[in-house]
Amino acid sequence: REERAPPLATVGASPPLGHEIQLLPDYPLQTYKTHTSSVISLSFSSNSFLLSASLDSTVNLYHPTRHTPLHIFHHSDMVTAVSFHPTDPSLFLSGGFDQKLRLWNINEGKVVEWTRCPDIISAARFTPSGRFVVSGTIKGDVIFHEAEVMRYFTQVEAKKSKTKKEGKKVTGFDFIIGVENQAAVAEEDGELSWCTSWETSESDGSHASHDANGVATGLYNGGAGMGGEDDVNMRANHSSVRSERMLVTTNDSRLRLFDLDDFNMTQKYKGASLVNRSMQIEAHFSASSKYIICGSETGEVVVWTNNINNATNTTVKKCIVGRPRGQTPGDHHSTNSKKALAAAATAGGIKKRETIKTQLSFTATRASPPIITEALFAPASSAKRALINSGLFPRLLDFDGCCDLSSAIIVSSDYDGTVRVFMMRESMDEVIRSTGPEGMVSDDD
Repeated sequence: REERAPPLATVGASPPLGHEIQLLPDYPLQTYKTHTSSVISLSFSSNSFLLSASLDSTVNLYHPTRHTPLHIFHHSDMVTAVSFHPTDPSLFLSGGFDQKLRLWNINEGKVVEWTRCPDIISAARFTPSGRFVVSGTIKGDVIFHEAEVMRYFTQVEAKKSKTKKEGKKVTGFDFIIGVENQAAVAEEDGELSWCTSWETSESDGSHASHDANGVATGLYNGGAGMGGEDDVNMRANHSSVRSERMLVTTNDSRLRLFDLDDFNMTQKYKGASLVNRSMQIEAHFSASSKYIICGSETGEVVVWTNNINNATNTTVKKCIVGRPRGQTPGDHHSTNSKKALAAAATAGGIKKRETIKTQLSFTATRASPPIITEALFAPASSAKRALINSGLFPRLLDFDGCCDLSSAIIVSSDYDGTVRVFMMRESMDEVIRSTGPEGMVSDDD
């Protein structure tokens, strides 16, 4: 909309605050009206190109300096997903109702690889390392293909583990990158068990703000050669590897977190405020990975604290007998050793497959129907710029390190097309506290 929407009161009857803090300009940089049906998916590249996927069976390529699309990529049926390659912006992925995953080369303007999925594709992304393409179907299947050749690798189910019914539609993916710390635990027979904890790294990328650019995990094809006892001795009693985890949003009003080393589900997120039964709503991590945010068909924005981000509150994944986890999934075996599991828990582990309920929710729309179609955290750089430009903190020396600005500002959109901006009170309190004596410039300076 070109006019500014009226401010919306947040939790309770509190009046809107912080009008001086302006994250978004009054008018859009560009407006494109080239699609003839609903736009379902968007993806930005690292060099500021934009792709849009639509139910009009096309994907359009834009650059914000141009008023018209640079190219239109035609498909045989409605397109529901599009994603730039995380390290090569000349490549992108598309998927949709014709059940085909296509890898496109923009420079050549054609499909270079493709494969067929068993059902309609409702979501698709590259993993942060770029090695895999992950697609979600309308029946809850999450399928992994090797990206370069579109060869099937594995799949998982995003549904209740005890039900034989089909899963619900997969509506989105997001990823975090972290470090797995592996510690050796001695058994009575002298053999070592390797117990794993996990903590996120402070990486900041972008799929409209979250795709990682060229991050090597070291899980699949790097590192030394895992050759038995000698290798264990060389690694002493500790090992660390880069790791990726994937958040899956589905139409059963649940979020599920999967470890991309062994493709096991580690956590599930839900809450009374989260209702996602039919819309293409997608959950997102904050750039620091400390929070997860999602829209809802109840008109609310829902936020969870991401527990695995705390190094002293990490998930016990499994204990590996004789060696730490290697580069290739499946080249290790697990044990149910009670001593090993107890040692890992003592080191700060939490129970596997923990279900985390809503931490925070607030009403963010007056639309009818009251649906939040998208909710995400503004990048830390944008939040910092908005706070500085507001003039509210003229004596603040530096925002760097004062608080986690990657979760300070929330942006939401609703079914009426209104975009609203909210401040996280906790983050703002940290900014205000940092303007105390140590953060002030004296009048003599």
